[in-house]
Amino acid sequence: MAKLVIPCVTPFRNGVFDLKSFRKLMKYASDNDFDGVFVLGSTGGFAALDFRLHRKIIKLVADEIPDKMEKYAGISRSDLPETLELAREAEKAGFQRMVAINPFYHRYSEASLVRFFSRIASSIRGDLYLYNNPALSGHSLSAKLVEKMMKQYDTIKGIKDSSGNLEHFRELLGIRGLEVFQGKDSLLADSLKLGATGGVCSSSNFCLNTLNIAKGRSEGYTSSMKLSKLMDIISRYDIPSVHNYLFRRLLLGEKEPSNYMPEPFLDLQNPPEPEEISEYLELPAMK
Repeated sequence: MAKLVIPCVTPFRNGVFDLKSFRKLMKYASDNDFDGVFVLGSTGGFAALDFRLHRKIIKLVADEIPDKMEKYAGISRSDLPETLELAREAEKAGFQRMVAINPFYHRYSEASLVRFFSRIASSIRGDLYLYNNPALSGHSLSAKLVEKMMKQYDTIKGIKDSSGNLEHFRELLGIRGLEVFQGKDSLLADSLKLGATGGVCSSSNFCLNTLNIAKGRSEGYTSSMKLSKLMDIISRYDIPSVHNYLFRRLLLGEKEPSNYMPEPFLDLQNPPEPEEISEYLELPAMK
């Protein structure tokens, strides 16, 4: 059965990491039998955190993740020594799975990307999952490059592909032994039909649409249509602010969430109200 991993929001309250709210997110994840959690990815707003805070949060959340769930730590920094230090800290904290995106902003040659990932892969004891998100990082990891590195390093186990390109996704699926996760919520159903390992989908922070699709708990076509409409609405807003807002409205029950993001993010203006998106949501039963 396909896996569904939550790429967790990083909740804040008045500029301080909100551990209490993170614990509530973990309870929701455990109660609804998600397969794993991925902290400090793009939905977790890692790029807006300074290095010390990134490292601190990894330490803080490790013991909060239920033991029954797979733990993925986002260690992405454009600075290689910082990335390697985060990997060490994550392993010390008990994470066995590391996730890294390629260094961003600058134009890097393929040789530079190989060097970056190779240093990580050869430095860790656990598993490394690559993260392909060209819209944010400025570079797409080709299937040829991924396969080349996987053959060299047995610590490279999988990839989260958020390219939105199903043809590229098919090419990744052709790499023997590679776990391939879909990062675009609206493409999850199609990706599972192609043989995806599962999904790492941002809307899972506040609803069960993607989990129900991955586990075959709801009619695929209807759920996919609802999810597509939902993601169209979400895409109009600042990301990851909108995920944090909906997490607080729908799961925490806050009526008017405010000051829930670190600077420079602002509270959403004219945010989506539950009434606007309710017909597209599959929500957990309240416990």
